[in-house]
Amino acid sequence: MSNNNTAPTINSLNPKFSGLVGGVRVTITGTNLSNINAVNFDEAGATMVGSPTDSAIVVIAPNTGTAGSVDVTLIDTSGKHHAFSDQFTYELPQVLSVVPSSGSLQGGETVTLKGKYLSGALAVNFGVLGASNVNVISDTEVTVTNAGAPKDESVQVQAIVQGQPSTKTATFTYSAADAAPVPMVFKALDTDSTYIQFITDKSLDGFYYDSTGDKVSLSANTAYPLSSLVSTKAIVSGAPTGVPAVAVREFSGRVYVNFGSQGLQGLSTEYTPSASNPLDANYDVRYQYYEPTIKNGQLNIDLSYIDFTSISLSLKAKNAPNASNPNQLSVSSSRLAAATGNSASSANASVLPNANDQLPSANFARVISPQLSQTVCYHDFSKYLLALNGTSARIAGTYVGTGDQPSGNPETQAQSYDYTATFSIKQDKTTKAISGSVTLVPSTDSGNGCAAGVPAVQQGLGVGPSTGNIVLDYADLNAATGIYGCNAPYTLNGGAKTAGITNDVYGQVVGDLFSGLNFGYIGSSELFNGAPINTLCSTEWWGGVMPDGTNVVSGSTPGGTGMYFGGVQSDSDFYNSYAGSIATLTAGYGFPLQDRLGKNLMAMNTETDQSAYLEVWIDQEVT
Repeated sequence: MSNNNTAPTINSLNPKFSGLVGGVRVTITGTNLSNINAVNFDEAGATMVGSPTDSAIVVIAPNTGTAGSVDVTLIDTSGKHHAFSDQFTYELPQVLSVVPSSGSLQGGETVTLKGKYLSGALAVNFGVLGASNVNVISDTEVTVTNAGAPKDESVQVQAIVQGQPSTKTATFTYSAADAAPVPMVFKALDTDSTYIQFITDKSLDGFYYDSTGDKVSLSANTAYPLSSLVSTKAIVSGAPTGVPAVAVREFSGRVYVNFGSQGLQGLSTEYTPSASNPLDANYDVRYQYYEPTIKNGQLNIDLSYIDFTSISLSLKAKNAPNASNPNQLSVSSSRLAAATGNSASSANASVLPNANDQLPSANFARVISPQLSQTVCYHDFSKYLLALNGTSARIAGTYVGTGDQPSGNPETQAQSYDYTATFSIKQDKTTKAISGSVTLVPSTDSGNGCAAGVPAVQQGLGVGPSTGNIVLDYADLNAATGIYGCNAPYTLNGGAKTAGITNDVYGQVVGDLFSGLNFGYIGSSELFNGAPINTLCSTEWWGGVMPDGTNVVSGSTPGGTGMYFGGVQSDSDFYNSYAGSIATLTAGYGFPLQDRLGKNLMAMNTETDQSAYLEVWIDQEVT
């Protein structure tokens, strides 16, 4: 037993360190300790565990609220204090590693922090952004849900204890490549003779599982028989097994589908098939394509029959309750081919290789569109344009702008547009030659970057109402690249002709004109809600925001209620008969600006709908 008159001593503390909140079990060894009934770390009292012996005291280190070394004071039964300087140290938190060390830009992933002195962590920062769901597992481990990031970048991960950040940090890397991939599951009857190829001049980041379950990277411009993409391993949780499937993190381009004993030959960023060229290496092969853009878990995709009709494709967003336009469906290949073939001026004149090779012929390759036939197989627009001579149409709405808003260029800023398009197309009585133009003149409320329909945070000056006269020549309109191709050149304010439609407010105006002519709205006397369609402006044809800010809902327009093509013009020469022939048979594009109706694009996000996948149905029906 110790002598009550002998002062206690401290030889050591084990451990000598803890995090800011204390809470660790500390053994104090020394002499003459049995008479001690209280221990302070600086001014904070420690909790004693059991009874002291002459050589040891066990305590729980208190929370002092500060970092650094502290004195340990032993208080004996008489109340006397025995202070010992700098015996114990409170350390700031340290983050030594994070698992995983990288993730997607969306965040929302569980990340485990490994380190020291993490007890009491109430916050964790990824760069300047705070994580959520902070869960302290132990003094050396914390789990969190990470914050997102605006771009690919590396940030430092800090743990915050009692308002004080960690002295050591770990690096976490955000990358678009770590976003949840977009799975594609293919449905086809014959997987051995059906091929897919990803064609892009950018990057392709994707993979599939082979028959052994091994993960294999996808390569651009490479033909894959669907049978090689079959695995017993699901491409994602919830997706079916035993069917062809791939998963893609990043891609922008075309996915070609073809039938045959091999994939399309020679495909690359420099070469894609020329569907109407008899000398093309793939001229006799049946193929079709769809156009996905994938990044950061976001899929935007469309079906396209703009150039030709060969294989019927359908797209479905599965397990994706938040997808828009989730079902992009088509009827059978034979029905699509029959419809487009019959839309030609002479039935099946647009069927390749020959008119008598229409399905179910084994020789059938495709039905080419007016764009590719140079209007040889289809009506031109001369009759329609002559009928419009002396009439006008109002092209009006709100342009959303190109890129971040307000843009630095007035032409690409969000703004109103309100034009009168006047048709002056005449035929010489003697030579029968047709000439003339369409002139579009802006009104006083056009080009206003502060119009009511432009959100305040996006407002700029706009181009103003005093400039912007647009003229399109008849010959350019009537060419295959004109109304059919929606890419006729035009002059602006008397300047040189453009190379085609431009990606700015003037291109929006011209695009509305092209779309109105393809759908047959311009000059239509059909009534909609009691008003002739030719008295409506372009936004009132399909929906959008008027220059005065009025929101026109698609469902209250001709386009939104299925009135277009033959439903608004009795003469098939007065609209795009090719696109009109399949308008009710597929959700795919029939002409380039058909998305004015808002029905051709599917959007799906695998970060939002984590079990979502795209189902691609490939029809092989030939009867």
